[in-house]
Amino acid sequence: MQLEAEFMSIARGLVTYGASFFDVDVFTKKNTGTGHGLVGVNDHGLHIIIKKTWTVKNFRFDEFTAVARDSKTLEIDAQRIRDTVYILVSTQIKFLSGILQKFQDDFSRRR
Repeated sequence: MQLEAEFMSIARGLVTYGASFFDVDVFTKKNTGTGHGLVGVNDHGLHIIIKKTWTVKNFRFDEFTAVARDSKTLEIDAQRIRDTVYILVSTQIKFLSGILQKFQDDFSRRR
């Protein structure tokens, strides 16, 4: 029981703990870090993982804006990384956008 409690304590400290992840294709306007990836959302923010390099980008809700371009495309303007726009493409964008909006609304109410 002690080991389980320690494990859960460590896991809850991870920024991606409890995130809902979606398979996406990730592109940038600069063409860096593109390819298959995962994007997750939880109460900490948005998490983009590039599978090829396992690079992880974490953004708090006040560090980006998200705009749905169509039913399969979501643009993430990472404001803290100047001129970086991530383009996420997936058949699951509708679900991702819904979850993202819920967490962004909750974040705005807490401020």
